[in-house]
Amino acid sequence: MDKNFSNSPIGEFSDEWRDPSGAFRLFFDQAAGGLAIIDLEGICKRVNPAFCRMLGYEAEEIVGKSILEFTHPDGCVKTMDDRNEALNKNKSNRTEKRYLHKYGHIIWGAVDRAVVLDDDGTPLHTIGQIRDITELKKAQKSLQKIEEFHARAICGANDGLWEINLKTREVCRSPRWSLMLG
Repeated sequence: MDKNFSNSPIGEFSDEWRDPSGAFRLFFDQAAGGLAIIDLEGICKRVNPAFCRMLGYEAEEIVGKSILEFTHPDGCVKTMDDRNEALNKNKSNRTEKRYLHKYGHIIWGAVDRAVVLDDDGTPLHTIGQIRDITELKKAQKSLQKIEEFHARAICGANDGLWEINLKTREVCRSPRWSLMLG
């Protein structure tokens, strides 16, 4: 049996993880955002209901499997690099990554990862807090498309138009503006 978890399919905490008040278990299980405890080999040891809902799986389908099985293939190397960096430096990190939902679509997650250490400072596992940012990513992509269309419209118009981006001080002038004013 693993030092810190029982063999329960949902990854119950062992006796040394239990706090008498049950506050940690309550927080973990009822947190609005996804939470996942991942061992040093990248295996999911415990996940909360919010993480399960985000990916469309039951806890029993996630616990005991590599987190890479739920990670978009293009993000597997970065996921391992981020995890190894956190473990090697014994410090938390933050990243955005793509997960694969049970039905195949992409779920974007903002991941805050922390390393849990034993009394001697040796890493035991990581715990990640995952927030679904899929809608934010869709909105960012839509905004980018609108901005690109807007830029093409201004630059392609036969009117003398110009626009300045006050943040970047970039100026976009239509060809007609340049002809009219030199």
